[in-house]
Amino acid sequence: MESRISVRTRCAGFAHEFLFCSGAGITLEPILGAQKFFTLIVVLTFLSGIINVAVSYFLSAYVGYSAPLSSCAIGFSGVLFGLSTVINLQYQERSVRVFGFRLKPSYAAWAELVLTQVLIPRASLMGHLSGILAGLVVVYYQRYEPQRPPTQFHGSGRVGTR
Repeated sequence: MESRISVRTRCAGFAHEFLFCSGAGITLEPILGAQKFFTLIVVLTFLSGIINVAVSYFLSAYVGYSAPLSSCAIGFSGVLFGLSTVINLQYQERSVRVFGFRLKPSYAAWAELVLTQVLIPRASLMGHLSGILAGLVVVYYQRYEPQRPPTQFHGSGRVGTR
């Protein structure tokens, strides 16, 4: 009996990762290009890990809940939730579909988080939450990144700005 439950849990987790990864990659890689997409994945990997540690520390130090500090259950799904957040907030216009429901793009990642936890209760809530927060950091940075003035070449051979 326990082996059937274990196989079912692994298959559900694999299906979850596969569906998110294929959807995020198919949608975002052609928009960004391979190099920027790879950079985004690396940034989301580091950010989601840092945010996971920071939130775990906060829960331990200020709330008294120390279980996340003693567990290491973060995987690539945090990055996938981050990619989903970037796609929904940066590249969708009006509404998105999440498991058949139409939602505003700003609510989509949160609905995916709740539905994933309902469907797969043993999934890493902290990892997924960290991925969403990392995606929000990336979107915020991309929107409010300081613009550099374009570099102009002058006839005298000097480089300057207008």
